[in-house]
Amino acid sequence: MRAAGWQGPERVVKETESSETFAPVYYGGATDPAASSPLMIEPGREMSADFTVTMQPAYRIRGTLAGYSSRLPTRIELLGMGGEPNAAPAILDNATGAFQVKYAAPGSYLLRATQGEGDQRLRGEATVQIGAADVNDVILTLSGAVPLKGTVRLAETSAPVQQTPNCSIGLSATATAMYEEALETSTG
Repeated sequence: MRAAGWQGPERVVKETESSETFAPVYYGGATDPAASSPLMIEPGREMSADFTVTMQPAYRIRGTLAGYSSRLPTRIELLGMGGEPNAAPAILDNATGAFQVKYAAPGSYLLRATQGEGDQRLRGEATVQIGAADVNDVILTLSGAVPLKGTVRLAETSAPVQQTPNCSIGLSATATAMYEEALETSTG
C-alpha cells in the first residue's frame, strides 16, 4: 500500500516560486517498496492504514517529444523505478509536442510517452534523475514496436505428457526492467 501525490489542487506557480510535494511512502513508513510492511486484509473486517508523509521540494521535468503527431492521442507517465505510477501531473503542448511534468519529488524515474493505439502505437522512454533542480531538455523519441516472432518448444522427457502446458511469455528491456508488453501466445 502506497501514498503519493502533490500538495493541493493544480494552481499557477510562478517560475521563481518554489513548490512542494510529499515523498511517496509505503505502508510501515518505508520509502522503498521492498522494505514496506505487509498489510493483512481479512474478508469481513474493517481495516485501517495510517501513513505519515514528509513534504519536500518539488521539481519540474521539461522536454519535447520527437516524432510527435498532433493528430494522435498521447499519454505521458512518470513511473518510479519499481514501475509504480507517480501522481505528478504531465502537461503536453498539442501544437509542438513540448511537455512538462510538475511536482516531482527528488529521485530516479522512468519517463514514458505513448502515442496512438494498436499497430500504430509509438512509445518513447528515458530514465530521469531529479536531484535539487528542475530537469530540462529531455527528448523522448517516439518509435514503433518491433515485431518479434518465435517458438516455444517442450523439452523432450522420458515421462509421458498428459496435456500441453499453458505458456505465458513476457518481454522486458534490460535497461528498464518494468517495461512490459503483452504478447500474443498460443500453445499446442
